[in-house]
Amino acid sequence: MSDNPKHIPVSLTVARVPEGGNTGHERYFFVFEPHPVLVRLSDSRLTFSLSDESPNYIIEDMITSDARDQIGPFEIAPSGREVTVAVRNSVAYLVQVALLLRDKETGETVVCDPQVVCRPPPHTAGG
Repeated sequence: MSDNPKHIPVSLTVARVPEGGNTGHERYFFVFEPHPVLVRLSDSRLTFSLSDESPNYIIEDMITSDARDQIGPFEIAPSGREVTVAVRNSVAYLVQVALLLRDKETGETVVCDPQVVCRPPPHTAGG
């Protein structure tokens, strides 16, 4: 974890379930913490990390539909267990993001989509 207020750590827990999941034809359940991911400071960084409870997954890609130039380049750690991305946070905006994971046991792709809310700091008079 980081003490830097511009760095936001986000934990992702994923599990294969017999039914009732929220992704992968209801075969997987995922949860992000915090959720939603609220970015309050300009030029921040998000780090999405797979939790210890999710050892059978790796992050293969990150996709975004960002059309307002809020999400910058991302970098996946060599372990495949985390991805870090720059967030400009210059306009109020709900950014669609999808993390594409690989289930190492089944080979299936699992799509996990956190809500990322950009809410830049207000501009104050005189500065």
